[in-house]
Amino acid sequence: MIGKKCVLKVNLDFSLTTPLIIKSESNEDYIDAKIDRTPDGKLYINGYVWASLFRRAAKRLKKVPHLFHKLGNYEGKEGVSLFWFEGSSVDLVITDIRPGLNIHRRYGSALDGALYFEEIVPCGMRIPLSFKVFADEFNELESVLKTLQEAIYIIDSGIENIGGNWSYGLGRLKFVSGTYQMLDLSRDSDLELLAEDKILKNSFHPQAGKVQQVWIKYKVKARIEKGQLLAIHSELPPLDLTNQKAKLLPEEPDHYVFRSFVLEDGSPKQKFVLPGKIIRQALFSQHIERKLRTQGEHVCSLRGDKCTCAICEQARLEKPKLKKAPDCQCKICRWFGSTDSRGIIAVTDAVIKNASTVDLRRIQLCEHSMQNINLFFEEYLTQGNFEFEILIDQPKDNQELLENVEQVLEEMTAQNAPPGWYRLGNSTTCAGSIRVLEWNKEQVQEEENA
Repeated sequence: MIGKKCVLKVNLDFSLTTPLIIKSESNEDYIDAKIDRTPDGKLYINGYVWASLFRRAAKRLKKVPHLFHKLGNYEGKEGVSLFWFEGSSVDLVITDIRPGLNIHRRYGSALDGALYFEEIVPCGMRIPLSFKVFADEFNELESVLKTLQEAIYIIDSGIENIGGNWSYGLGRLKFVSGTYQMLDLSRDSDLELLAEDKILKNSFHPQAGKVQQVWIKYKVKARIEKGQLLAIHSELPPLDLTNQKAKLLPEEPDHYVFRSFVLEDGSPKQKFVLPGKIIRQALFSQHIERKLRTQGEHVCSLRGDKCTCAICEQARLEKPKLKKAPDCQCKICRWFGSTDSRGIIAVTDAVIKNASTVDLRRIQLCEHSMQNINLFFEEYLTQGNFEFEILIDQPKDNQELLENVEQVLEEMTAQNAPPGWYRLGNSTTCAGSIRVLEWNKEQVQEEENA
């Protein structure tokens, strides 16, 4: 860069600890969103996505160098940014298709046309990142280097992600390794080394720093309740990648337990998975909203509905056609998100271990004539343990949400909890009951080392 005397060159390697979705327009009938790709079919993560990630991570730290205030933010920027992030392209071993369903908040039923499908990248993939930071003096780069390592510590914790669906636990990264080098742009020899990349590199390590935007993480261990069935159903049959010949079974179920790919040592494996979105909706959002409505709180029903909180009612006195005030106080919108803003609670996927399945036939009867209406042949889980994480941002301002989440966890743990009160998946009127075995709380304290 013209006028700058030195540069910090950084190369990092991350691993996806959760699936990733970088949305791109889809021209296929059955997929609503596809993974962003290069022309030769590789996963592509552009430089602005990386810049945004590091900017958000740096905002959680205190006393960051002035250079970071312009990172990934082009409003009021003077000249060209001093951070140059390169786009990352990675060979796709395999991708997955994940179904989704928009649910009516108040009634818990599916909305018309609410089924959608998204393509995702399985967890376990290694993703490289390279970027450069230009400065006038080497002492500036020393302070930038320290902040970068603190920002990586934030990213490594899982509170910030890349791609979409932060609330559903997607796009979390784990730091694997990294190197850096500082070069003097006023010396021709260093410019040659910059081009050839042959000098001895220094190791790059995450460092805990002073945090000003705190968060809380809950680690939860749970199981399918004894004697119960559970299934997040899918019409896609399991794919055996080790057997090229399809197995011809006497009869296949109409619906299968949902499976998702996980990369282990670079090889894809299909495992039973409970998506974080399902856990977040069925176990927390639904029950917390029911409690608020019982207490007389005004809660928005769904997108497009008129909000009936006091602030929105007052705003409609001036603008009768207004559906929602800019400063709407609906707690569910603020906690779990809306079309206006992201929520502050995220739940990760849960991979089921020690799983057993069974294929069952069920009959749907007419309530009046007791005649058969439909015959179901479906796969269910009969046992399995799983773990997931809950992350809550800005906990100091949302103590009520913390209390509600902990109450739900405690009720699912207690031996005297209402039987079958907390359920997941299909056929929740008679199946899907789960029990929390234990949960632990990890909190980042402000003005202390993370």
